[in-house]
Amino acid sequence: MSEKKEEKQLSLFSNDKHEDLVAIFGAALVMILVLIL
Repeated sequence: MSEKKEEKQLSLFSNDKHEDLVAIFGAALVMILVLIL
């Protein structure tokens, strides 16, 4: 039981990390576009 719980927490953590990276990448793209235009 405990092993499955740990796996779920790890997968949730990795998903949150991925979303943060996407948000940061999106913000960087917007900043670059604003600077270019």
